[in-house]
Amino acid sequence: AKAQEALRMLAEGQSFTAVHNKYNPKNKDDSFGVFKSGEMLPVIENSIAKLKSGETSAIVQSPLGLHIFKLNQKKIVNNPDFERKRQQIFQI
Repeated sequence: AKAQEALRMLAEGQSFTAVHNKYNPKNKDDSFGVFKSGEMLPVIENSIAKLKSGETSAIVQSPLGLHIFKLNQKKIVNNPDFERKRQQIFQI
């Protein structure tokens, strides 16, 4: 019920920070910061991967609980192994 209420508040235009502060019992910063593919639980990573910058997710259930994510920025970085293989293929 709290997650649904938080999502409703976000839909009504309240800031993500204000909603986070209201429902975060320990009032700690639990943002993920920068992470690479494969570093998060698959259910979390998959829900974040679908977001565009500035978008907020639906309610996501994981073994850690219920979550609502906001993606601030997405940066796609090429895999260095892929770049090496691409150059090898090009040379062949």
